Amino acid sequence: RVIHSIYSEKDFFFVHVDAQQAYASEKEREENEGKAKAALQAVLDIMAPMVAKGNMRVEPIFDVSWGGTSMLNAELAMAEALLEMGDWDYWINLSSTDYPLKPIDQLRDYLHDTKHWGYNYGWGAYQDPDDDEKNQGLKSTFVECEGHSFRVNDKFPIPRGVKLQGGSSWFVLGRPFVQWIDDCLAMGWHNRSSAGECSTVLMMLDYGQYKINFEEVFYQTVQANTGFCDIIMNEDLRFINWSKDRDDVHVGCMHWEEVDWCGNSPQVMTEDKFDEGRSKDDRFFSRKYESPVVFDYMDSVLGINTTSTMPEPLRTKMNSDNVLIEDPKGKNVAFAKVAYASSNQVNDDGKAFFSSNVLDGNMNTRWSSDHDDEAQWIVVKLDADDKPVCNITEVRLFWETAYAAVYDLQTSENGKDWKTVVKVTRENRKRPQTKKELTHVHAINDGKGAMMAGLKLRLKHRATRWGYSLWEIQAYGSCDGSVPGSVYRDAPTS
Repeated sequence: RVIHSIYSEKDFFFVHVDAQQAYASEKEREENEGKAKAALQAVLDIMAPMVAKGNMRVEPIFDVSWGGTSMLNAELAMAEALLEMGDWDYWINLSSTDYPLKPIDQLRDYLHDTKHWGYNYGWGAYQDPDDDEKNQGLKSTFVECEGHSFRVNDKFPIPRGVKLQGGSSWFVLGRPFVQWIDDCLAMGWHNRSSAGECSTVLMMLDYGQYKINFEEVFYQTVQANTGFCDIIMNEDLRFINWSKDRDDVHVGCMHWEEVDWCGNSPQVMTEDKFDEGRSKDDRFFSRKYESPVVFDYMDSVLGINTTSTMPEPLRTKMNSDNVLIEDPKGKNVAFAKVAYASSNQVNDDGKAFFSSNVLDGNMNTRWSSDHDDEAQWIVVKLDADDKPVCNITEVRLFWETAYAAVYDLQTSENGKDWKTVVKVTRENRKRPQTKKELTHVHAINDGKGAMMAGLKLRLKHRATRWGYSLWEIQAYGSCDGSVPGSVYRDAPTS
């Protein structure tokens, strides 16, 4: 749908798909490799009419992982390919969860206006190398291996005399700048000492091979330290629905041991947010979108139909894949009840992450335990008198990236004796690859439900070196009408 929303024979397109998928075992490879190849072929088939017109290439180059240097390497390879495809003015990078806010011709008119023509667009800010909490881990060493990125303890010195600039991986870059970077790379690392300003490109590319999210730093830093510094526009022309309340998730992940895919992602866009973005004169793309309903609304506003030429089976599968999780049945009876836990993390600055946050209905507040595997747990008390008055059919756990790799979901009819109804292990639930997979949905008694007074998570093994952290716990079902609303607070641990 994204490609259909922006495609024009006036422009050139390079669609990148991951070259391969990393599998945990030979058995997993045998079970899934055929499906992966079929999925790739489906992409190639749907793009075939546009590829036939000569202005689109669809190719696997790298197996790209979040945070890894493979992202930057893939972008540079795509830039080289686009330069060979024909004449164009600007290179714009998009992801599969982006969508235009306005017809592409309006962006064309904006960039061709004399006030905007000839600039490179990309949001960035000075990265202080001495501020470890805000410099994106630029002093640390990161290694990408088998689809994941890892932080190692070795320090990696920042190149002398370089002003580090970065902040966003989304850009609109003019062809002269892109061509210059490609020419610099063609000189080769061995010529860096005599490459003039190209030495900055070669040096930063080598430096970035051992960094995290370096595609957010490379282009801005190269521009800030060369003759292109006068044509930088500190704006990426995007409208992104960031959550400003998600505390220190993005900062903290730079110091994890396994760091890929742990950043602060944008919030999912809604119809209202789409309209808000459209109202801004200098915003032309937005992200991220996941609901087919919102896609349909955007198409109607833009006056396009991005599914009309797709085969019915593909439309059906696409829509089912885009839905995050099925709508729950019943009411979330855990909302505003009582939660208490083995520990509540409190930072040095006094910021606390209480257990009550998991029942407040706010996906921007969370509970976090101490950074310890030892006897961590969290309890949701559904009845003030610990009576089994609620029939719960489904429990949903919305994990932060510091999730539990191994845990038991337990229920109780009296608030004292606990019965394990779900056991989660590394074998029956693989490491998440998407945000969707951090939402764990557990049917109770095959969806028939069970009467209970409360539920408990017995947390056994952490997935990160931090504590356990949950945005929300939801319990769906029904309770007797006599159940009073519990006081929203942290209960005593006794």
